[in-house]
Amino acid sequence: MLVPSRVTYFIRGQSHNTIILSLVTPTINAKHRMPSKSVVVIGSGLGGLAAAVALAQKGTGVTVLEKQPRPGGYATSFSRKGYTFDVALHALPAGGPGELFERLVAGLGLSSDVSFVKLDRPCRIMIGPLAYDIPMGYDAFFGACGKYFPLQRAGIGRFRTFLMRHAPVYADLLMGERSRAGVIARFVPKAPAFLRLTALSTEAFLSGFITDPVCKAFLYQPALFLALPMNKLPAINFVMMFSLLVGTGMYTIAGGGQALTDALVKRLGELGGQIAANEEALSVEIKGGRAASVTTSAQRRLEADAVVANVNTNVLVDTLVGRQYFPLSFLSHLSHLRPSMPVLQLHAGLTCSCEELGIQRTITVGFPGSDIDALVEKQNSSFLPEIVSLVATNLSGARPAISAVCSAGNTPWQTLPEKQYTGAKAEITRHILARLDGMCPGISSHCAVVDLATPRTFNAYTGNPGGAIVGYDCSLGMHRHMRAISRLPMANIHLANAWSDMFGGFFSTMRCGMRAAERILRE
Repeated sequence: MLVPSRVTYFIRGQSHNTIILSLVTPTINAKHRMPSKSVVVIGSGLGGLAAAVALAQKGTGVTVLEKQPRPGGYATSFSRKGYTFDVALHALPAGGPGELFERLVAGLGLSSDVSFVKLDRPCRIMIGPLAYDIPMGYDAFFGACGKYFPLQRAGIGRFRTFLMRHAPVYADLLMGERSRAGVIARFVPKAPAFLRLTALSTEAFLSGFITDPVCKAFLYQPALFLALPMNKLPAINFVMMFSLLVGTGMYTIAGGGQALTDALVKRLGELGGQIAANEEALSVEIKGGRAASVTTSAQRRLEADAVVANVNTNVLVDTLVGRQYFPLSFLSHLSHLRPSMPVLQLHAGLTCSCEELGIQRTITVGFPGSDIDALVEKQNSSFLPEIVSLVATNLSGARPAISAVCSAGNTPWQTLPEKQYTGAKAEITRHILARLDGMCPGISSHCAVVDLATPRTFNAYTGNPGGAIVGYDCSLGMHRHMRAISRLPMANIHLANAWSDMFGGFFSTMRCGMRAAERILRE
């Protein structure tokens, strides 16, 4: 018997009446719709959706709960006065044929709906009055680096040799499929260097190769979005960020993060999964040390063989499950972790193309000076941002748009009275536009629409503490605490979020979701 497959949203209002919106897709055999298990996924960010699709592919019945009106988390877009703005990341690693991200997408059955586009001219970095292009691929990158900094060529060469020898092995272990033959065997001889990198700061690591501070700033750019100074970022994090973004090249997804979300939602519908939008998970019932059911804001009690948590770990522990179910050792590790630095994101629709304004790179990062640590420390403790990343989300389209991403500092955004909050947004908007004018003269006069998202905005849409976008602050000394809380002491609750990973980003979050699915299927 053939039955129609569809993606179904249960849209629930205050009265809890149900409206079913269906998108009809090709038919599948009904026997594939008979679930062997029932799993509830809390949250429909990329980690939750990836877990849901991976489970549904194996015949598991999946219900995804989403408190917002639509799925996607950060991987969404919005429109203002005819302009569409992509909230998500705009540069991704390993999207080429056979590379890590491309294999992950193919494994979820998304290849026909998700297209990776390689950014041939992705980045420019401006350090004070000087500008440097950042080509992708080791040969091009290190060739340019040697030309920019001829006195550092010997150290640059040794740095490249180290990366070529160690980074691919570390990537296989940390980012790839751990079951692949030979991964552990190749890693064992390099384990001592790996352990050293987890305890060494990026500043100390790079100082072993490079003495010029401007050259260090040039090399550090791929890890800058973590909003940590070089003297606090573990060297292993920098090595992984650098090798993925520079070594494999930068890609974007055609249609942005929203296209990836849409593909996951469509695929889940084809497999018979359900997404209940506007329905928040309120609590997880624990019986005998296992999750038994999830209670929702629609007054439903969903029994579950397993639960996938695509929410931040603090909310899961403190609100959904309850601290009494966790051992003191787990809670102690959790208490040492803090949310990563939140961001400000200014979106602007332009009256002319980016190319007419002289913007020819997808990302342009502006540093007022070369002392990265001093700049990051200053902006993390102040009201106004120091370092600005200009992202051209549509270089030459009919409705060109840009985003400017900055660290948000320590302003208490969540508790500001409304009048002060409005004033702070206006002042920061002016400040960021002035910084953009310094990077691209006259750009502010071509902004037809301007919208500023603050940590308060991100918190409202995701529930993440402080509006953090990359999970926990992964400073030196935090790895052991993150490892300790990456697996829960309940046998059938599994994390699928950026809060259980030390790298962040689309790929890492989706990989966490797929690993959660793998553990459930093994149980």
